[in-house]
Amino acid sequence: MSRVRSLIGKIGQERGRINENKFFSAFSQGVPLPEWLYRIERASREEDYRGIDAIAHTDVGKIFVQIKSSYRAIRYFQIRRQRERLAVAFVVVNAYDSPEEIRQKGLNATSEARERILQKRAR
Repeated sequence: MSRVRSLIGKIGQERGRINENKFFSAFSQGVPLPEWLYRIERASREEDYRGIDAIAHTDVGKIFVQIKSSYRAIRYFQIRRQRERLAVAFVVVNAYDSPEEIRQKGLNATSEARERILQKRAR
């Protein structure tokens, strides 16, 4: 049974790696970004260990990006981490998503996280 779990874990890690690569590929094609979004980069090894996949550098500071393959995976991450999610953008990348769809999902999620930051600052 533990061998099966190990194989399932490896498959999940590989799917995660593929989805992360698709995400970064979608943002590396020279498309213009909104003026508030300066760049998106891969997380460092240390940041990745803390559960951060990417960092969006914005006019309100860094927004951490979590790339997942399902909403269920996002919920599991939120429960497991139980951290304040103010500056975290969650992006679900599916196998059938086009680069344009992935880019739009990333922009939407990052924009929502940015709005939460701006609202908190306005209080």
